[in-house]
Amino acid sequence: MPKAKTQMIFLFIFLILFLILFLFGNLKISLTASLTERKFDLLNENGFGGSIFVDMQKRPFISFINEKGELVLMEKENNFWKKEIVSQDGFFGAKTTIKENKKGEIFILYVNKNGILKLAVKKDGSWNFEDIFKGAFLYSSLFINKDDKVYVSFWVPKEGIFYGIKEGDKWKVELVDGGEVGWWNSLSVDKNGRPHISYFDFKNKDLLYLFFNGKFWEKEIVDFEGDVGRWNSIFLDEKDEPWISYFDMTNGDLKVAKKENKGWLIEKVDTKGVVGERNNIIFSNDKKTPIISYVSGSDNSFRIAKKINNFWQIFIVEESFKITSKGIKGEIGGDNSIFIDNEGYLHLLWQNLFEKNLRYFKIKL
Repeated sequence: MPKAKTQMIFLFIFLILFLILFLFGNLKISLTASLTERKFDLLNENGFGGSIFVDMQKRPFISFINEKGELVLMEKENNFWKKEIVSQDGFFGAKTTIKENKKGEIFILYVNKNGILKLAVKKDGSWNFEDIFKGAFLYSSLFINKDDKVYVSFWVPKEGIFYGIKEGDKWKVELVDGGEVGWWNSLSVDKNGRPHISYFDFKNKDLLYLFFNGKFWEKEIVDFEGDVGRWNSIFLDEKDEPWISYFDMTNGDLKVAKKENKGWLIEKVDTKGVVGERNNIIFSNDKKTPIISYVSGSDNSFRIAKKINNFWQIFIVEESFKITSKGIKGEIGGDNSIFIDNEGYLHLLWQNLFEKNLRYFKIKL
């Protein structure tokens, strides 16, 4: 091949690579700028276990448990946040999950001070409380499907991971995997009403997955290389295939696992420093674009990752370098939650543990 032609080919390849890097670089800079230029809503509240959803009237709702052990509901309407104390028996530090059904009724799953998994339901302006199970602790998950059926998963120390479904006015609860499993767990339900659960095996340090096939539960090990899955989150895509985001503690990476016919395809999402704790995965409204919120311990930041053209783009939402004699003080991100409304807006809720308050942010994807 003539030397001049070879040089032209190399030049063409170089220009293509440069263009790709330039476009993706600009995309990252553009979205990062849009995140930092707009002001967050600073909720003058210090709470753990936060969860967010947006109702059919486009109003964001937030649930969390404050330092007094109060289960709090906050609603934004006409640019103002309205606060409501739902109950005073919450366990500070435990996760809450907030959802809405087709009737516009609000559901909040939480654990109370006595270790009872409870469901608070707001109907016609009044709260009703249901006891689901005694002995639950810290992590639980709530799902309401298109038929308004209510599902839960939760962890009971020394017993394992439990699953529950509400049938009529009663709860049917079962132990689906026993032992030192389930501390971190996440639940989703497919179009056929069949539950999918991701969870952590504390004894073996593995990421596990359960699926009810209509007759019995199928259990799979998603990832077992090192200490993986301490934080995990599950979401079903357009084909009802599960995606699980999780933290690889051994390598300090954020990863995502996608179920395929031949097994699980595992991808590294973010690997710079120690990243990936407290992650939550969601998809765009067409269920084609995965988005993950998570915490970076290396630069003390709250981040989101979005998969664009098979590449994961990383965006810093907020970071804080509060340096003390003991290192960086105060995690940015903490318990966080993510939601996409019907118009495609991304809603984010996270903690600033240094300033001891919650942040809320809305952006168009």
